Amino acid sequence: DFGAFTQLYFTTKRWNLIAGLRYDNFSRYGVSSNPRFAALYKFSDKVSARGSFATAFRVPSPFYSANTYEVNTDNFSSFETGNFEIQPERTQSVELGIRWNYRDKFLTDLSFFYSNTNNFLSNNFVLNNNPGETTTAAIGYFNDANSSMLLYGWQTRMQLRRFIERYPHVNMELNFNVSRGREVLPFEIGKINRVRLQPTFSGQFKLSFNPFNKIYVHFNNVFS
Repeated sequence: DFGAFTQLYFTTKRWNLIAGLRYDNFSRYGVSSNPRFAALYKFSDKVSARGSFATAFRVPSPFYSANTYEVNTDNFSSFETGNFEIQPERTQSVELGIRWNYRDKFLTDLSFFYSNTNNFLSNNFVLNNNPGETTTAAIGYFNDANSSMLLYGWQTRMQLRRFIERYPHVNMELNFNVSRGREVLPFEIGKINRVRLQPTFSGQFKLSFNPFNKIYVHFNNVFS
């Protein structure tokens, strides 16, 4: 197996650009090339916009192949492992965002995100029961090219710093995340019009201040 990664940076007064490429050559999974690109443009010292695109993959560990068994139903005392080709799961993601910083006292950041993962690796049971042939069964982990998970939404961050002249050490921050999505479950199990374990709404509120010299107080509240 062989892997390499390269990344290029380009910076001007208005632009920040990053371009990267990961190349892998696996003896078992073949060649995989995954690019990434990000750009940020500064309209002024206070306003900037950005965008990024990237692809990624997750190579299965040897656990999945070692725990996938093929057995003849007329001889359960003998079985084989590693007979099935397992492929990586693949992800594509996009993000767009804009930021506004007003006099270093008020900062707001709004971004939109999109992520899609497919070819999931999941456990399954396959029975080959053709007439006139030995019946074989396989149980373990297999890819399903039709399975996928789509997640998209937006998130924002608002930060107030030193906004009370009498109390210059009071800072507040508020974060929101709203997401939607769907899942196509492997092996025709069905579809879900949401993403499991992913809150449709979540947020975080922070408040910090110095009531007295050398004393710092910080509140952090996370909700979903």
